[in-house]
Amino acid sequence: MKKLNLSTALLAKLTVLVFCLFFYNGSAWAGDCDTTIAEDVANSQLVCADNDELIVSENITYNRNGKTAISAGSRDNVTVTNHGTISSTSHFTLNFRSGTSPTVDNKSTGTISSSAGRCTIEIKSTDGTVNITNAGTIESSTHGTIVNWGVNSAAINVTNTGTITMSGANVNQSRVDALCAICTTGSSGAVTIINSGTVQTSGNNNPAIYSDDLTGTTITNSGTISGHGSAKDIKIWNGAGTSTTTININRGATWNKGIDLGETNSKIVLGSDNNRDVTVTIYNHDNLILMF
Repeated sequence: MKKLNLSTALLAKLTVLVFCLFFYNGSAWAGDCDTTIAEDVANSQLVCADNDELIVSENITYNRNGKTAISAGSRDNVTVTNHGTISSTSHFTLNFRSGTSPTVDNKSTGTISSSAGRCTIEIKSTDGTVNITNAGTIESSTHGTIVNWGVNSAAINVTNTGTITMSGANVNQSRVDALCAICTTGSSGAVTIINSGTVQTSGNNNPAIYSDDLTGTTITNSGTISGHGSAKDIKIWNGAGTSTTTININRGATWNKGIDLGETNSKIVLGSDNNRDVTVTIYNHDNLILMF
């Protein structure tokens, strides 16, 4: 009986120990971003861990006076859901560089912005699948807004029903691949952009969307895509690739400066829901297929 009682007691202690270790390890692995922000933060930075889920509540501002408000570089499966405002005064408000499969869901009440520096949402060198959904406002007053400006193996999905904008005022023009509202050149994963809102640039002769022929890109527009000045609404860079860019023009689509296909393999599909003439100027289109 004593031996039985000792085993029972030992088992009970082990059970408690295992439970405590499980609880401790779960807490230890969570990063700063595994939280809900329900009060204004004037100047701070969150450093994420793998699988963190950040929520910024409505009417709440999380601000960084400097570079990177949300630091998720080299992290996996970080999710940011924004109902309020996330802002920085320098580079990379949301930094996912070299991470895997980040997700951003900017709600209709949400704003994500950078007032200086480069790239509001940085997805350079990511892999997996990047998912960005915007129903609010994502904006940059200097360099690109949603940007992969290097080599990237991730599939990139951007769905916009709100506004994605880059003002591009007084910026260095040497990195054209980072001077756009949505910049996806360099990605070897499939690029899918669905717009029923507004994607635009408003300064320094830059395109609204900039991609290339190194990966298959599909752009579906039933909203407004608008470049600035001498730049086109969509520019496809000829990187000597063989992939095809498909642009679906659906009912409600409006254009400002036209589409530059860069003599790449391309296809424009006019949606069956169009009930009026579609007016858009196409440049450098020798390898274009039109489908009705």
